[in-house]
Amino acid sequence: MRFLVACAACLLAGACASLPHPNPADVSRAQARFPTASMESLESGRSAYAARCASCHALHSPQSRSAEQWLKAIDEMEKEVRLAPNERALIAQFLVTMSDRSIDKRMP
Repeated sequence: MRFLVACAACLLAGACASLPHPNPADVSRAQARFPTASMESLESGRSAYAARCASCHALHSPQSRSAEQWLKAIDEMEKEVRLAPNERALIAQFLVTMSDRSIDKRMP
């Protein structure tokens, strides 16, 4: 049993390590869509995404989907995993904000 717990912890740590951390530019971009967004809330969303989602499946890069696709996926998964409203909001804030990073890079 300890072995399984240790393996799960290693997988979660590895999955979380590959997720981007928000930076000040991300916070500014997030606040346009989520006025109460902060560095702390984005980091909390990152942690919640890693903890709640990696327990069932491999994590997807935030940039792998558009903001609208993430919102739809979160709506679908919310029912299965019974996310608390605050958890859902933090995960959505993180994924939507970080998915927009790829759009910013394409702009001149």
